[in-house]
Amino acid sequence: VANKRGLYTHWISVQRDITDRKHTEQALRQSDERFRRVVENALDIITIIDPTGQIHYASPSVEKVIGYSPNELVGRKFFDRIHSNDLERVYKDTIDVWQNSTSALPIEFRYQHQNGSWKVLEAVSQKFIDDSPEPRILINSRDITERKRLSEISLALERERELSEIKTR
Repeated sequence: VANKRGLYTHWISVQRDITDRKHTEQALRQSDERFRRVVENALDIITIIDPTGQIHYASPSVEKVIGYSPNELVGRKFFDRIHSNDLERVYKDTIDVWQNSTSALPIEFRYQHQNGSWKVLEAVSQKFIDDSPEPRILINSRDITERKRLSEISLALERERELSEIKTR
């Protein structure tokens, strides 16, 4: 506040208690950090794609499972590395999730590892709504290559036992 000569003699200020807002912001930061750590340390691959199949996010576990760093996959097409015999089914199921807003049942498909080998993945998809203009699809994939291999070995052993039993009879 200025006096008649234009010199400032007093100050007026407004104060607001923002303690609650600061606590809320801190709680939100902690929650974000906790969920980020969970996703980054999960063994499953978490991928977010748009309806065209372009990858917008790939969790760090993608490197352990299929050999690509997340940065190598972001911006590329999710469907490009799916085995040609599985591609149509996976594409149809994924697009169905986007169009119908439902979670898909688990599907199995082969995905090419960076070294050229094939990994068998089991995945579930669901619509993922965030701040992007169009909805995206969240795909949670798990490597079941060893489980499939062991299952095949178990079936082969069972057949061997049956054949041995038949020969014995």
